[in-house]
Amino acid sequence: MRLRKTSLMSKILFVLSVVVLVVWVVPNMIEYYSNVKSYETKETALKRMALSQGIQEDAKLFDKKLFLEETKKLFETVLVEPLEDGAYEVVIGVNMAEMDKFHKFLKAISLRYKVRVDNNLIYETEADKMLKVKFTLRTL
Repeated sequence: MRLRKTSLMSKILFVLSVVVLVVWVVPNMIEYYSNVKSYETKETALKRMALSQGIQEDAKLFDKKLFLEETKKLFETVLVEPLEDGAYEVVIGVNMAEMDKFHKFLKAISLRYKVRVDNNLIYETEADKMLKVKFTLRTL
């Protein structure tokens, strides 16, 4: 009689452990592998985008001096003024004929530096086919 109770108890524990496995462990494993696959897909897309923009290195911390040096090589006038809490107001003077270069620069800025564009871009027309673009960068 005692052997039957033990055998019955073992069967119940086995069934409970199978239920726990099916109800809790399997969905968590599926979610984990789904998240890993999503991460790998996004990482591949970012690497592909960085290569298409000609960026070989990882994003750097924002440094005003380095940003000015690199940006002045691309555009005629560049001004960077610090604001509060890691924000910078950036003003770039762009020749109207080089707007494609500016848009490519803007698309790749977050791949080069750990920043985001905070506000809308403000375009102001100046003399001699020049355009002044204002925007705010916030460090991450």
